[in-house]
Amino acid sequence: SWYHHDRSDPGRGLIAYQRSPDDAADPVVLVLLNFGADDAELTIPFPRPGRWTDRLAGRPEEGALTLDLAPGETDVTVGIPSNYGRVLVSDGA
Repeated sequence: SWYHHDRSDPGRGLIAYQRSPDDAADPVVLVLLNFGADDAELTIPFPRPGRWTDRLAGRPEEGALTLDLAPGETDVTVGIPSNYGRVLVSDGA
């Protein structure tokens, strides 16, 4: 796993972690946490293109946040609700 110390902002209660699998075919997981009382945004480097789904919010058909990233699209700004988080999971390699 990787703590994004350069993108996190602990002073505002914003923390970002990444879990990369041993097998590149498996999904990558980004965990974005907001311990603050206000909604906030973080700009995070996404390690691969494709669809990313916020699994904390359920499935896409249930209204979960999804991001479809094109090749080369890496730094993406993501909104994080107050006192909550996002668990963004890639669809695989």
